[in-house]
Amino acid sequence: CYLLDTQYRMHPSISSHPAKEFYANRLCDAPGLSTSRKPHACSLWDVDRPITFVEVAGEEQTAHFTFFNSAEVAAIVGAVRTLVAAGYKEEQVTVITFYSGQVQALRSALSNTATLVGTVDSFQGQENAVVLLSCVRSLKISKFLRDYRRLCVAFTRAQCGLVVFGNSACLRQNEWWGRWLD
Repeated sequence: CYLLDTQYRMHPSISSHPAKEFYANRLCDAPGLSTSRKPHACSLWDVDRPITFVEVAGEEQTAHFTFFNSAEVAAIVGAVRTLVAAGYKEEQVTVITFYSGQVQALRSALSNTATLVGTVDSFQGQENAVVLLSCVRSLKISKFLRDYRRLCVAFTRAQCGLVVFGNSACLRQNEWWGRWLD
């Protein structure tokens, strides 16, 4: 079994935690990624560290055996506007989530944009300049939010910027999330 040990996709600040958590620090960044994957300046992040967490106080809701979070939807719509104002094209922004109910709510809210919206599972093997990750849950962490394969996909799709939306108290119920939030 061989490990491809050099990544060419992500800004180094985005790859640092996945490299540690999923690849036991054996994953290295290709030279020059700090400049070739440098993000546009915007209020969502520090240009030298384009990864951030947005605390969302809204509560999860259920519909047809899935979950959605209206407060996260509103925060993400605002973030898409911020990114477009900073110079990103709508199609350079992808929103991924662990829940099909949230996909439906986001697609409805972003229907007049070219922003891509899908589940983490559907975005496997793809990448985009900026990824907005919607965690949805606010009460109890779910199996989807604890699944290392899904977490690896969710945290390794962004090239230039990653913004995670969620409830930190809920996410801290899991050690992996706690280490990332710290």
